[in-house]
Amino acid sequence: GSLKVPNRGLNTFAPQISLVYYPERPQKSKQETEEKISYNKSGIFEISAFGARKNFFYRGEDRHDIKPFDGYNYSVYGVEAAYMKPFSAKSAVGLGIGITQDDEYNHTMYIQDHILMQKKRFSNNQVLFSIIPTYRLMIDRLYINIGAGYYAFKKGRKYDETPFFQKIGLQYQFNSRVFASFGINAYQFHVANYLEWKIGYTFPRNSL
Repeated sequence: GSLKVPNRGLNTFAPQISLVYYPERPQKSKQETEEKISYNKSGIFEISAFGARKNFFYRGEDRHDIKPFDGYNYSVYGVEAAYMKPFSAKSAVGLGIGITQDDEYNHTMYIQDHILMQKKRFSNNQVLFSIIPTYRLMIDRLYINIGAGYYAFKKGRKYDETPFFQKIGLQYQFNSRVFASFGINAYQFHVANYLEWKIGYTFPRNSL
């Protein structure tokens, strides 16, 4: 392009016409193409254990009597089992079930003399049973898991989260059997509940 003051044409549009020649590339054989698109269609069964910590704020009507965002830290842990079925070389869908011990679910917070207190909600701790449909994107040994779950039989309170929840996590396969995962458990599609750390075992395909 022609030079122009003050920018000397640095931002000036300059048209260009060119011809590029690519030498003939070797064509892949039919066998190589079939091997590339082929994948193991067998389903796999996974079992895992997870743990997490979460901070839960008091949400009662008299919360103005205490400090803003005052609450307690609670532990969350449990086990999950899932069956995953590939439907392409990079994707799989599955269904999982889980048993979760959530300390926050088993406690109730209240205010006494302007001090936040907590007490046991049930005489015996209760676990949460969940059903989790999951989609998986597979990139070599790295998996991206996206799930939407539901806590069956959950006893709700006025300020409890909805029994529906969402999960998104990264899973890495160390080998054909052992894996580790890190992800987010959320609700309402945008509110993070806790960060989840998981380790699990994949049963070999030929053992199913």
